[in-house]
Amino acid sequence: RGFIRIDSAAMNNYAGTGQVGMPVYLSTTAGEFDMSVSTTSGDIIRVVGYLADTDGTDHLIYFCPDNTWIEVA
Repeated sequence: RGFIRIDSAAMNNYAGTGQVGMPVYLSTTAGEFDMSVSTTSGDIIRVVGYLADTDGTDHLIYFCPDNTWIEVA
């Protein structure tokens, strides 16, 4: 657990500063994060943290992976 700062290129489906506080999900693209859940059958949905801040070029995430996950049917 802790804070990580990632480049905006590694954040998928980010829609703006209104998303601060929203959950950050494991992405289906290796090494990336996602602000929305996948709807593709067989994909794994897992919260890895929460968006704490953004400045347009990078994002600060409170990294706190949840132990639960689901598989899209």
